[in-house]
Amino acid sequence: MVLDLAGKFADVSMENGLASQAKAVANEQLEEAMEALLALGYKAAELKKIRKFFEGTNETAEQYIKSSLKMLMKG
Repeated sequence: MVLDLAGKFADVSMENGLASQAKAVANEQLEEAMEALLALGYKAAELKKIRKFFEGTNETAEQYIKSSLKMLMKG
């Protein structure tokens, strides 16, 4: 039994590591987009709602900015 499980735990921890890396990259992209929107003059309160909407998604900073601008224009 132990031999059967020996290699399986490494695979699970590796998958979790890759998932957390992907989430970190997505968060970096979202942060970059939020900083760009702040630099354009949008208020932090407006961006807080948008950040919450995009949390857990995986897009590029450019895609976040485009989508955010569309949302901000609609009101």
